Parts: sequence; structure tokens; C-alpha cells
Amino acid sequence: MEREKDCIFASKNSEVIIRRSLKGVFLDVSPSVKTAFGYDPENLIGKSCFDYIHSDDVGDFLSPLAKGEIEIATFTYRVKHSGGHYIWIETTAVAVKNPHSNIPIEILSIGRDITDRKKTYDQVIEAENLSAIGQLAAGIAHDIRNPLTTVKGFLQLMGSQKEFNNEYLILMQNEIERIEQITKELMFIGKPSVNNYEQLDIIKILKEVTMLLKPEAISNNVSFEYSGMHIPVFIVCEEIKVKQVFMNIIKNGIEAMGCKGGTLTLDVTINNQENRVVIAISDEGCGISQDDLEKIGEPFFTTKAKGNGLGLMMCNKIIQEHNGSIDVTSELNQGTTFKIALPKSAKSGMIAI
Repeated sequence: MEREKDCIFASKNSEVIIRRSLKGVFLDVSPSVKTAFGYDPENLIGKSCFDYIHSDDVGDFLSPLAKGEIEIATFTYRVKHSGGHYIWIETTAVAVKNPHSNIPIEILSIGRDITDRKKTYDQVIEAENLSAIGQLAAGIAHDIRNPLTTVKGFLQLMGSQKEFNNEYLILMQNEIERIEQITKELMFIGKPSVNNYEQLDIIKILKEVTMLLKPEAISNNVSFEYSGMHIPVFIVCEEIKVKQVFMNIIKNGIEAMGCKGGTLTLDVTINNQENRVVIAISDEGCGISQDDLEKIGEPFFTTKAKGNGLGLMMCNKIIQEHNGSIDVTSELNQGTTFKIALPKSAKSGMIAI
């Protein structure tokens, strides 16, 4: 019998369906791989998928599925075409489990060429990053200037006095440590953006983002309130991208409260029934009308005078890549709540909802 008749993936459409072992070895490949990447399916069987993935994108992205930490995931990476060039693909993979032991036995995935879409998306990300960096630079420069002024003032005092004052030294040390903390939190902006999924504590990520945005919050009379953030909660994610999402949404909340200020609440809970971590970010701002609420996340739609509407579109895309969802509720003159739900890692443990 011919292989195409034997193959459980005899589809000839543009999407490539693949069965892999837990270590990434090809077990079966749909005939469409010839059209998409130029390879004969039978020549791939028994080879490692990692031999065809760009070295910058390889990572260990199959590991969480193979270990049973997550059941489904979407990955974006470059695959080498038989012609020698690379193609961007988006692959959604699921862990196939033994029905008796519920232990993963192989990985089933479906991939599609997204090269053109990736180019457009990268342009949006670059524009949004440049805008965010410009806004952050002003706030951070202001927050660093304050402790520097304090240090400078005490140095002048110490220079004019004959006796050494140890209290001045302690105060200056505290201010220098404050500057150091700010610069540490700023470092993640400069990290290279590669597909590097890791098991990370979402609580730590949220606290790092709020620390970075604290200067802007203070200047807008906004305080942070935390709930359910006393125990580590782990997710499998790309740190830089998840931080981008939280930074964007928290900044929006701060701006929505304007100079009047208020409280921005971050609440983290676990939905054990759906195996999800739910992060609710609520502000006390002007709110969004129901008509506008239906358009939130659409490209180029914004309620800001100087906004471009690309920030929330980017957030939606990133959360979708992490197999999550964003839900927005709002009332005019009452405030807005963003609920981000992400797959929970087996390592997490909190009060369930």
C-alpha cells in the first residue's frame, strides 16, 4: 500500500500536520510539507524537527508539552526551506496522552506559513516599543534625578562641614540603592526578543513591571493595591512579551485616572476547573462606553487623544500566542477591568476560584 494511503494525514492543503515523539522526532508528516517547505514527507521521518528550526528560535518549546505541564500551545519560529531560506511558521501543538495513564506519549501539531503576517506584526511591535521606550525614558529620568539631587545635596553639605555625619552617608546609600533598583527593572527592555518559553512566576513578573511604572504612578497620584499575590504562581511564557502586555495595560490604567489619581488593583487567582491563572487589573478611571468597548483591540481604534490603537492589538496577539485570553469590562466614570487568563503550570498552588 502506498504511503499516502497509509498516512493518517493525507491532506494536501497548505497547513502542515505533524506527529512528533516527545523529543521532537518526526513520526508522520502530511504531504503538504512538500508544497510548504519543499521536503518529501518520507525523507523527514526519523529525523529531529530541531535540525530544521533556526538556531535562534530552537529553545526547548516542546518540553512543557512532553512533561504534561501544559496540554496545548502555539509557537512561532523559523523553519529552513529545502531551498536554503527560512520561513516563519505558526504551529499549534497538543500533547497526545495515554488514555490509561494520562501521560503524554507523542505530540500532534498543525503549522501554517505566516511570513507576510510576521513582517507586519514586527513593524507594529517595533513602533509600539519605540513609543513605550520614549514615554518610559521621561518618567525614569525624573525618578532617577530625584535621588541624584539628594546625593548631590548631601555631598555638598558634607564638603562644607568639618565633622563627618554618618547619617548623611546612610541616606545617600539608600538613594543609590533606589537608583540601582530602577536600572535593574529597566534592563528587561533591552533583552533580545526570541522564542524562549520558560516556567516563570507571574507574581514576580507583575511586581517587576509595577516597580518600573512606579514613577509614573506616583506622578499621577496613583497607588498600587495587590491581592492574591503572596504565593508564587507559575506559567509557561516568554518573559519579555508577557511583561510588554502588563506594562501596556497598567500604563493605560494609570493614564485613565489622569491627574485625579486613584487606586490600580492587581488581583491574581487560579481557576482550577479551567486550569488557568486569572490576572485582573482594575483602575478607577473614566471608563469606556459600551460602543467603544466592542471595538477595543481593533487596529487603529483608540480612546486616547494621541494613541494609535496598536498597543492593545499587540497585547491580544501576545496573549493568544500563549493560549490565553483577554476580557475587558468597563463602566463610564467607574473604571475598567482587564482580565488576562493564561494556562497554569503544574508547579502553581493558590486559592482556587
